[in-house]
Amino acid sequence: MDLAQLQTIERAGVSFSIQVAVPGGGNTLILSPIEVLSFLDDKDQLTAKHFGVPVEDYLEWVKTDGTPRCGAKTTKGKVCRNFVSGGIQMPLHKWRKLDGGLCAVHGGENSVEANM
Repeated sequence: MDLAQLQTIERAGVSFSIQVAVPGGGNTLILSPIEVLSFLDDKDQLTAKHFGVPVEDYLEWVKTDGTPRCGAKTTKGKVCRNFVSGGIQMPLHKWRKLDGGLCAVHGGENSVEANM
């Protein structure tokens, strides 16, 4: 199917919708004919574009169920990856802001240092 055919179908009153993964379930997106073609090429890229983020961020947000992870280094030099305080299934832009922050062990808001 090409763009002209999709546009003809749309003019006839047909809408194009897809279900995309989000933390806690799915989200319905309504697509234009050109977006249908983009979706067929790379659904993750199209979804990330819809949310206004790089595809890697979108995929990590879904993978972690919207729970930001600690970005501090452990004593062995690896990235900690414990959860950052604040909840799960966060909206994408809030998750992006907090992901890579600090967990309670490394000085996050629920750490011993923060509560002194």
